[in-house]
Amino acid sequence: MLARAGIDASVSEGSRGTEANRMWPGHGRDRRAPGHGRHGAQAYDGAHRTEVPHPRMTHGDRCPACTKGKVYRQREPGVLIRLVGQAPMTASVYALEKLRCNLCGELFTADPPPGVGTEKYDATTGAMVTLLTYGRGMPFYRLEQRQANLQIPLPASTQWEMVADTAERIRPAWDALTHRLPLLQPSG
Repeated sequence: MLARAGIDASVSEGSRGTEANRMWPGHGRDRRAPGHGRHGAQAYDGAHRTEVPHPRMTHGDRCPACTKGKVYRQREPGVLIRLVGQAPMTASVYALEKLRCNLCGELFTADPPPGVGTEKYDATTGAMVTLLTYGRGMPFYRLEQRQANLQIPLPASTQWEMVADTAERIRPAWDALTHRLPLLQPSG
């Protein structure tokens, strides 16, 4: 049967697997089963964790498969890890509905969602630009290009203003540190 399919029957199964492993690492007999990645869920300490309840059943409900037993919560949940690539700065656009009275012309605008605020740049944006520029050596123009490629514009001039504003905000902490620790004062 193998001869009719064009496969040499004299080559053993084990040697074919070894040859395939040399040509394509990860294929063949020593290929690991799915779900055996290098890092388990416990390695992702910085990940946002969300518990997802079952949408149709709760602890103690009748089993839908046999209709006689009861289902019970397991000690270990099923784990799904999702990594998401995103820009150093992300953006959210909120379209606030506007309504106008046809009689008096008064304009009513919806309030932004709780916790969003009305400022365009979050405080974390200035901190991120500062860390990327002075902590990682990424120039303003390079970050501007990266953000433009990701369709979230952030001009270099705006980045400079954000860094200057961030420096002014943390100046009291700097002054307190240099007052208490004279070794931190710049020599000059």
